[in-house]
Amino acid sequence: MKFNYVNGWKNPRLTVYDRYNNFVGNYTFNELNGEGMVESHEEVVIQREDLNKQMKEYFLGYRLHFTLYYNQFINLDTLFKFKTVVDYQRSKSELSPFKIYLTPNEDNLARRFEVLFANENIELGLIKTDFRAYGNKGVILKLQTVNLEKAYPLFDPANIPYFNFSSYHNKQ
Repeated sequence: MKFNYVNGWKNPRLTVYDRYNNFVGNYTFNELNGEGMVESHEEVVIQREDLNKQMKEYFLGYRLHFTLYYNQFINLDTLFKFKTVVDYQRSKSELSPFKIYLTPNEDNLARRFEVLFANENIELGLIKTDFRAYGNKGVILKLQTVNLEKAYPLFDPANIPYFNFSSYHNKQ
């Protein structure tokens, strides 16, 4: 079967583990706005001048950035899922630090990255009329990978390995 996209198409999912690598929970983010989730690849390089005054460039890898757009609308359940995951990352409990892993597309479980929240601030607006509030807007979630990826991270969906979805969190 020929596909017209790379990496997968289903919803992003965040998985949380405690400091002892015990599974805490999965949080799937549905109903992204029209912009969906955008994945950016930042090249991380070091440039230096050698003793002969020639510039050298050393490629270290790619830092991946993920942006989930809820700027037009975010429902209450999704907003509280986001809050739960942020609270885990910022937690100071005896089980912290918690590790957060992003599976950018649930149909491609082979792509999974440890991430940190990269938001400098989180905006939260209200959608309302004179008589009623309909929901929230203005939320844009930004994540970045903890580790660098050595190869440009593109997968052909025709070659995605599939396995038992329900037991996935126990293998990590």
